Parts: sequence; structure tokens; C-alpha cells
Amino acid sequence: MTDIRATVLGLTRRIAMMLTRAVVTGVNDQTKMQALQISMLADETKDNVEHPQPYGLTSHPIPGAEAFAGCIGGQRDHAVVLVVDDRRYRPRNLNPGEVALYDHLGKFIHMMEDGTLHIKAPRVVIEATDELTLYAGVRYRWDVHGYAQEIRHEAGTTWQIETWQQGAVFAPPVVNNVSPPRTS
Repeated sequence: MTDIRATVLGLTRRIAMMLTRAVVTGVNDQTKMQALQISMLADETKDNVEHPQPYGLTSHPIPGAEAFAGCIGGQRDHAVVLVVDDRRYRPRNLNPGEVALYDHLGKFIHMMEDGTLHIKAPRVVIEATDELTLYAGVRYRWDVHGYAQEIRHEAGTTWQIETWQQGAVFAPPVVNNVSPPRTS
């Protein structure tokens, strides 16, 4: 009877040790699969813990971020970080179905419920090695510190161009018939 209790107790401990919360204390982003140093329990630090990430998406967590680790077979010496989150920086109050990419400096890409793709960053660079096409069905607008231009498609027959500086239109609107090539 003692052997059964010992076996059950051993299995119970291994199951209890399979999942754990952790804090990221270091990151090695030079390896093919990112490796983290994590602090799991009071005095339990693990080095070179693999952190698999979804294909096509990667991040470099900041020390202090929270992790959830799984220990294969309940063996603490074979941990794998399942996910890392950082409540210090995560955007809140997204609407159902919305998605955001973000960082600790406040930059983000927000795919909004109304169809808007909102990009916020101090500098945005788009690099096309062959071709860059911008298409807008109704309005194209740009603004550089108060100097701006807007091109509008009006009622399916004309388009208008307005140019202004600090809110004052300084070029009269230009109205032309629509006949541009359309590519989408």
C-alpha cells in the first residue's frame, strides 16, 4: 500500500509542477529559438529556457515581464516558456475583435472595429523594393505640420484637390473629370 501512495504522491507533485508563473529576468535573442532567463518560485532561477513564438511574429520581452512556463512531464529541469505578457504596457479597452501590436514606448498598430488601421509612431518607414501603390476610394489626405493637401472623389464624376497651410486654403480647389487608371 505504501508503494501506491508514494507513486500517487509523486505523480501529484509532478502534475502540480507542470505549469508555473514566472518573471523574465534576461533574454538571449541571438539563438535560433529565443532563450529566456526566468525566475519561477522564490529562489528558482532557470537559464536558457526556450521561448517558442508564433511563426512570423517575434518580440524581445523586457525584464520584469510576466511569463507562463510549462515543465515537460512535470520535470522542473525541462521548462519551456509558453507565453510572455507585460501588463505594464498592454493597451486596454479594445473593442471585441480588435487587434493591436504594441511596445513599451507607446508605439502601436491598432486594427480597429470600424475598419481603420491606426498606426502611431514617431517615424514610419515603408520600404518597397519594386513598387508601392497607394489607393483610396474616396479621399487621400496628407498633412505635414499644418501644410496639407486633400484629393477627393466627388459623386462619381469629378475629383477635387485642395491645398492649405495652417487651416487656410491658399490654392483654389481644382475640379477635374475622373478618368484615372484604377488598380486595386
